[in-house]
Amino acid sequence: MRRRWPEIHRRLVAAVGAEPDVWFTEAPGHAVDLARSAAAGPYDWLAACGGDGTVHEVVNGLCRARFDDGRDRAVPSLLVIPAGTGNDFARSQGLPLKVDEGLQLLEAGRLQLRWVDAGHVAGRYFINVGGVGFDAEVAAETNRIGKRLPGAGPYVLALFKKLLTYRNERVVIEAGGRRLEQKVLLVAVGTGRYYAGGMMILPQADPADGLLDACIGGDLSRLGTLVLLTRIFSGGHQGHPKISFLRADRIRIDGPRHLHVHADGEVVGRLPVEFRVVPGAVPLLHPGPQ
Repeated sequence: MRRRWPEIHRRLVAAVGAEPDVWFTEAPGHAVDLARSAAAGPYDWLAACGGDGTVHEVVNGLCRARFDDGRDRAVPSLLVIPAGTGNDFARSQGLPLKVDEGLQLLEAGRLQLRWVDAGHVAGRYFINVGGVGFDAEVAAETNRIGKRLPGAGPYVLALFKKLLTYRNERVVIEAGGRRLEQKVLLVAVGTGRYYAGGMMILPQADPADGLLDACIGGDLSRLGTLVLLTRIFSGGHQGHPKISFLRADRIRIDGPRHLHVHADGEVVGRLPVEFRVVPGAVPLLHPGPQ
């Protein structure tokens, strides 16, 4: 991304007709602080140039600036310039998936404001999908592997390791007055449809309906899990006898204390946990009419 920055910077200046203020992140969590500081400044909008991790942190900065003191403060609108490997937030929101396409929208002035929901769990906001179970354990294992492998290597290695070692656990799920107790592969909760590099885990999710969607993957075998993973990219897990869905504004999950919880792929804690929706939390600049 830094290699392409001179070109991106030139096009930003041409599109907005002024020299923008620019900040580069220096460590994990830095974008949270940068976005929160920017929210207190004289800015109408803030561009996040990066992948899903960057967008997650920027959304946390904006939401903390807006909500955390108990008041609903105005914050800059969010423009996403997708520069990651997965870009699942952009995919869920119907945004461009490439840097050039995002810049072209800005250059053409074809952007409109759309208020989208966020989730909140374990003291963190999230903007796409969180969860418990297999995917959260893959995220935790990816963090343990760290940067010993390039690119998506840590995630791929963690995925295959957990396919061989993960055991389904019994959890209790409470949502919308219902209480479910069962062994699960995972429970994915979110406002967006896609995660993990294009898997359509929540096919019916609407990022602006004021509700969380959840996919409950039941007690699947290792082979069943592997087969199912290939179907999730197209939403083909709908109708599977061991897959169910629910929708609510709050979803509480309890179970073994060793199970991790993730939010947008970031590990944020362990069970028990409650996911809640924050309606209209983020002012998002979205493609306008063609």
